[in-house]
Order: sequence, then structure tokens, then C-alpha cells
Amino acid sequence: MKIAIFNDGYEAIDGVSRMVKLLKQEFDAKGHETYVFVPGKDAGEKDGVYKFTGFDVPTSPDYTLALPNVFRITSICRKLGIDVIHNHSVFTMCYSALYAKNKLGLKGVGTFHTLMPEYPHYMWADYPLIRPIWQNTAWGYISFFYNKFEVRTCPSKATQRILKEHSIDAKVVPNGIDVKKFNPKVKPDKFIKKYKLKGKKVVLAVGRIDKEKRFDLLLDAARLIDDPKYVFVIVGKGNYLRTYMESKPKNVIFTGFVPEELLPSAYASASCFVNCSLTETQGLTFLEAMATGVPIVSADCKVNRETVSKGGVFFKNTKELVENRDFLNLKIKPQYLAKTILKQIEDCEEDKITFLCLDHVMSMSTSFNAQPIRL
Repeated sequence: MKIAIFNDGYEAIDGVSRMVKLLKQEFDAKGHETYVFVPGKDAGEKDGVYKFTGFDVPTSPDYTLALPNVFRITSICRKLGIDVIHNHSVFTMCYSALYAKNKLGLKGVGTFHTLMPEYPHYMWADYPLIRPIWQNTAWGYISFFYNKFEVRTCPSKATQRILKEHSIDAKVVPNGIDVKKFNPKVKPDKFIKKYKLKGKKVVLAVGRIDKEKRFDLLLDAARLIDDPKYVFVIVGKGNYLRTYMESKPKNVIFTGFVPEELLPSAYASASCFVNCSLTETQGLTFLEAMATGVPIVSADCKVNRETVSKGGVFFKNTKELVENRDFLNLKIKPQYLAKTILKQIEDCEEDKITFLCLDHVMSMSTSFNAQPIRL
């Protein structure tokens, strides 16, 4: 089968771009011909990846919004003999995907990854009176667009329920990870040596350093742990990296961007992995950490509970499970997080947690593969 994948990034730092790379790799390995259409700094084609120039996103300079020629993209798809369109984009590339699908009379799959309505700060809309307007508008746009595809998918049951509330019926197809790369046999030596972590208990976080990931909460928790054997290592880059670095406590290391080949060693170095985000639709870093056998400390919401399950513990100071609503203004005391981190590291028995993590990751990877999706 010849598959055209559309996304808003390929070399970007986010989980969706990494997922698209892995998807192409696995499709190609199974004998399909996979082509990717994405924005890029340099236009052109290489190894089946077509890049289209555009402009940097003002609120997120690491990203490029393409201004693609839909007629040219449709012509390319026609010449390649594309059989199916698989869209992961919610911005400019999605229009090219939809236009090519309709013009060529193809079937299409729209995969939902990002709770864009919960990101008003990217659209200068994070104000009490404007936020609801932005959220309603964004959900209307998402519903209108995704329902143009014959099949909609999302990576978790919790996300499926959220989409259902907004008139989008989606099938659950979890994101996968490369268990040859992320597994308990990975050695931590390279990462430990590079960042001088020998003899330390590493509290690891991986992700875009942006507001919605709530690294400020993790930094506040780090300030409360005054023990030299604990070090907080935050891997990634983003809009808030410079801001956080200016005020970080001494027991925190920001690595910036870490090459893909060093990432497994980073997970292997950790005594526990922390994710403070409440807006994941599944959480690729959860899966990578669990596959490496690292115990999890997670913010408490339905998506995170589904993904992490018995592979970790959850911190909160609210009575109810947090829904993905107004998360930017949800206040959680850092004392709760600090206490949970220390207890998780102290309580976890390596062999037991490794078994639970691996068992859960593998069950998520196989539980939805029994029935093929019909277009």
C-alpha cells in the first residue's frame, strides 16, 4: 500500500513528530511505501519526506507553519499513486491532506494527538473572558475538520471519550514505541557520564519545555528536596527553557535537546520519571520510561491513569480526577509532588516495577490490534 502521511513537523521536538517518524519506519518495514508531507526549513524531498517552506510560529519559534501549494501536493500524490491519506496535522498541512484526499477520491484517516483547545496561550487567548471563546471555537474547528475523514483515531480511551463529547467518533489506536530501543537492558553509562550523575538518584522529566507541561511545578518540588543525593534532570527544549533556567534551583539540570540515540540511556539513568502534564492524549514519554523499567510519578487525570496504570503513582491535592479543563489555572501544591517522588523512589523494588511497566506497555501495544480498521 502507498501511504501519504501529513503532519505539522518532522524534525520538531514534540511527541507527534517522533511518532510520525516511527510510523514511517514501521510501515516501510512491513513492505508499504510511505511518504511524509511536512513543513521544513529547507524545501525538497529526501528519502520519501517532502518538506515545504513557510514561516516560524511567533509563539513557538521551534515550529514552522508551511504555506504549501495544495495543487502541487495533490499532483505529487497522484504521481506516487497514493492509496490512502493519513493525517496527523491540525494546522496548515491538514488542508493539503484534505484537498488531496477529496481531489483524488481517496479514503482518509485522521489521527488526533493534541488537545489544542487547552492551549489558549499559543493564541494569545489565555484570559478568563477569552479562554471559553477560544475553546469553543477550537473544538468546533476540530470537529468540522476531523469528521471529513472516513476514519478517525486517537491513542487512548480517555481521549476517545473527550472527542465523543464534541461529536467526533474515533477508534482507539495506541501510539507505539520501539521496544528494541527502550527496554530494561539499556545501560545508563553514557548519560550518567555526560552529566556527571554517578551516585545520584535521578528524577527525570522529558518533554517540550512549555507552559502546558507544568515544569514550574517540578521546579518548586525540587526546591523542597534538600538532599544532595537527589538531582532533577529535565530533558528537552521549548519556549520556557530560558525562563526556567534563570530561576532553577541548584539540584536541577536542564540538558536542552538530547539526541535520539542518547534518550534511552537518559531513561535508564532515572530512579523515577515525572510528568506533570494534564493535557496528554496518551503520553509517549510515559511509554518510553515504562518500557525501560522506570517507575512513574504522574499528575492525576484520566488519560494519565489509563496510560500509566500500575506502572506508577499519581499526585494530586484535589478530590476528583482532573479533567482536561482549565488546567493552566489548576493549583497543585509542590509539597504533594515532592512527597510522592521521595516515596516512589523509596518504595519501588526494581524487579517488580520493571515487570509491571513492561507488562502494561506490551498490553497497550497489542490490545487494539486484533481487528483491522476498514476504510
